[in-house]
Amino acid sequence: MLTTTYPFRRFLRTSFATLADGGYAGLVFLVSRSADAPRLHRRFFQEWSDIHDVTGPYLAVITPSPGSSILLDEELYRTQYGALVPDVSCPSGGGRLSRAVNRRWPSSVRMTEVTPSRTASVRRHQDTHTTAVNDLQEFFGIPESLLPCAVIVSLHETSALCVALDDESSMYRLLKSIKAEIEPATARISRKEQELVEAKAARARIRNEQKIGELRATLATLQAQWTDQKLQLAADLDATAGDLADDDATRCRWLAGRLRTDQPLSGEEREQARQAARALRGRGRLEKRIRRALPRLDARYPAGTEVAARLAAAEAAEDAAQDRIGGIKQDLDDLGRDLALNAAVVSAAANFGLVPDGDVRLREWRELAWPISVLARPKRATPRMRFRWS
Repeated sequence: MLTTTYPFRRFLRTSFATLADGGYAGLVFLVSRSADAPRLHRRFFQEWSDIHDVTGPYLAVITPSPGSSILLDEELYRTQYGALVPDVSCPSGGGRLSRAVNRRWPSSVRMTEVTPSRTASVRRHQDTHTTAVNDLQEFFGIPESLLPCAVIVSLHETSALCVALDDESSMYRLLKSIKAEIEPATARISRKEQELVEAKAARARIRNEQKIGELRATLATLQAQWTDQKLQLAADLDATAGDLADDDATRCRWLAGRLRTDQPLSGEEREQARQAARALRGRGRLEKRIRRALPRLDARYPAGTEVAARLAAAEAAEDAAQDRIGGIKQDLDDLGRDLALNAAVVSAAANFGLVPDGDVRLREWRELAWPISVLARPKRATPRMRFRWS
């Protein structure tokens, strides 16, 4: 389960992470006021810890926090600061819920923490949950006639199911039945998630042991020093050109301009550079500085240095580790689809006498654009009266 003090309507618009990014396979919402189904509602919060344990890291059961919700002005979302919104708390696993795409949102909106038991009395939880039902109805398009119900969103299948409930229903028993359906797939997902942990640890070891950060910093320093040396040499050539004959002055000015680029010299340009160096004989160390600079320019210094070679090897190893991580994440996405949460919910609901009902009409307007199907008890056919005329 997950509780949030973030305004529920905005919370539902958050971009939720899937299994590959450390998120969930599905999200679960109880859409019911305490007056709609008192026993169902009370049992839902009494069984909080049981629900937390049975859903594990695969299903996030979401309910508003009993803390006071803070309604914020729209302008807040255009700022880079955001400590005003309390963090969300996630019994099913910290950090798994969401990573908002819109980075203007406060960072605290994207944070979660584990709370495996109720944070307030059952009555307070019930009262707070009841006040969010209208938001849930508008977001999912749930008509009043379907309450109480549970909405289960499959993030990998980008669709949702609305499961009709009554006062004798138990969210724990429904979720336990769903878990039994997806258990074979979750075992494979758990192994793959362990592979992901190990792959990330291997990448961290490469970064640490190869000292990639230090090598990059050293290479950046060499590049900055080389740039300063080139620019200073170019400035000295421009200053000296005024004291030379026209042809030599032209060559020096050309070489000064050439040093301000990072491109290696062509064969013809290399000969021009040598002529410019010869024209500077007897003028202090300027000729020697040019002759030392030309090979570096051709080699695209600091490329070819030991630091560059070590960094290239380390980055190749890091890229290989990153490719492995990317492959595992793709496998997790595939496993998330193979988990077939929708089919699991349909099968689990059948254990409670619920079947797909295509006759139920959702509200004409809703925010969620994904397909939503309804599972409900079959309607009893109206008996036909037969008359016999004598």
